[in-house]
Amino acid sequence: MADIFKGPPHGWSALVWEVGVVVVGVLIALWAGQVLSDFNDRERREETRQVLGAEIRLGLAHLAKRQHSEACGARRLAEVEHWLDEDARGAKPLRPTLIGRPYAPLLGKDRFLSEQSAGRLVLLSNKDRSLIDEIYKSFDDFNTANTREIYDWAQLRSLASSTASLDGAERSRLRGAIQDARAADLIIRLDMLSVAGPAAKLGLKPATDEFQDDVDGTVCLPMNPSSDQLKALQTAIDDI
Repeated sequence: MADIFKGPPHGWSALVWEVGVVVVGVLIALWAGQVLSDFNDRERREETRQVLGAEIRLGLAHLAKRQHSEACGARRLAEVEHWLDEDARGAKPLRPTLIGRPYAPLLGKDRFLSEQSAGRLVLLSNKDRSLIDEIYKSFDDFNTANTREIYDWAQLRSLASSTASLDGAERSRLRGAIQDARAADLIIRLDMLSVAGPAAKLGLKPATDEFQDDVDGTVCLPMNPSSDQLKALQTAIDDI
């Protein structure tokens, strides 16, 4: 037992050296692992930013197109309302042959949900996560109001799909659809405004090349378009 206290075979300094080499090796391995982990996190973080950025930019492009049809939509609601007033007083106004509707996209969220389920959102900074959450919340609100508006405009289009005379109940139903469409449009416009700030802070602008321009401009045509106007619209649709 006394031999134990004589020290290691090659002396204490040799043992300290060997232990030091092992400790340094372990520290180097830990450092290298952390460097690799940080590198991978930076790569995944940038990939997440790119994926979400593409989806948001596409959403911004849809919102820009919606903005272009805002004035036409408001004017069409006023026209239909005036037509109902004229019909109610027995003026027998010319029955509309076209109502149309504003551009009504549903904004995507699939990539956000995919990155969220993969746990990659935690790689982003708190500031970026907050801005992205704000954008997608506005996207959700927009989609809800947009869906509501689609049903309102579907009711209004029934005015052009029938030649039957309207009774008081039918006129009331259509007036209700007009008011609800206006309320939904107000929410849509507020959502479009609320997206602009966070997107600008993230340096995101509307995509210009990710989808073909499609035609949903019927709401900008007169309620009784000429044959030439209808032909031009059909040509545009066929060219898509």
